Amino acid sequence: MKRFREETIPDLKQTIERYQGKEVYGMALGDITWDRMDLFTPYKEAVSVLGIPMFSVIGNHDHDLRYPALSNQKVTEESYAERIYEDHFGPYNYSFNVGDAHIITLKDIDYYKDKKYDERFGKEQLEWLKNDLSYVKPGTLVFINVHAPVFNQTDKGGGNAEDAESLKEIVSPYNVHIFAGHTHFFENNQVTPNLYEHNIGAACGAWWAGHVNRCGAPNGYLVVEVKGNAATWYYKATGHDSDYQFRVYRPNEFKSQADYLVVNVWDWDPTYQVTWSENGIEKGCMEQFDDEDQDYIDMHGKPSGYHTSHLFRCHPSAGVKDVQIKVINRFGETFTKNVTLP
Repeated sequence: MKRFREETIPDLKQTIERYQGKEVYGMALGDITWDRMDLFTPYKEAVSVLGIPMFSVIGNHDHDLRYPALSNQKVTEESYAERIYEDHFGPYNYSFNVGDAHIITLKDIDYYKDKKYDERFGKEQLEWLKNDLSYVKPGTLVFINVHAPVFNQTDKGGGNAEDAESLKEIVSPYNVHIFAGHTHFFENNQVTPNLYEHNIGAACGAWWAGHVNRCGAPNGYLVVEVKGNAATWYYKATGHDSDYQFRVYRPNEFKSQADYLVVNVWDWDPTYQVTWSENGIEKGCMEQFDDEDQDYIDMHGKPSGYHTSHLFRCHPSAGVKDVQIKVINRFGETFTKNVTLP
């Protein structure tokens, strides 16, 4: 809780201040206090200073270890895994409207007991979703907040909810954004033209081990802006300005790519343009590749095996001193960094 109070909360307050006069809401995507039910109250006290409505998703670490989920009890026990969470945060499936957007929170952790679970929605959850959306006009902007991701491609899709295709069919008439946590890495996927998933880096990064997530994305949170039926977003790295959208490694800093200048663009998706120039001469697009982020390896002390796909590299010419990196996101916003080489 100490780092959350001293790092994340002040950063959130500064971001919220930028939106004075507008409606601002917060959503925690699960694993709030890592199996420590006794910390739910201190957590609520910490976020209360933000002065905004805060909502929550139930994660695998928000279940009471002693019991199965209510849906997995063949005989009624003295309690169930979601009970304490519900006492503090209310139901785990719910929805509400803000302006023209319909916002849903949906459980996708099928919990058995003692930290054993599967990532899935299940028939009852999907039926609930179908019923909820029956009251929503097709084409509406819909946000679905879950804990486990649904459509990740990296890590062989490990950690994805098992019944992804059923979910995709149910939400197909809507303009949908899925927001997920769970993995402690950042990955975006445009699943269909009207279905986009954001698996967001965590505020705690790699479990408060340091300053980055497993993919090298800094500790932080996603800021989503809505106007009518359209959404835009950016990742806000804790302790950095909002224009900090990528990290540069000079040659020899990224050990497995020693001959290359490497860039990690954490909120990348295929609409991005990542280009470079040397000594003022445009060189074109950087080469995308998969690898384990060096910053995470240095923090963790050794490789863990997770390869991210939002890495890019270029090979500066011998003797070149000045390189400029330019990143243009899907909204046409440009971020640049000038790099001086030794």
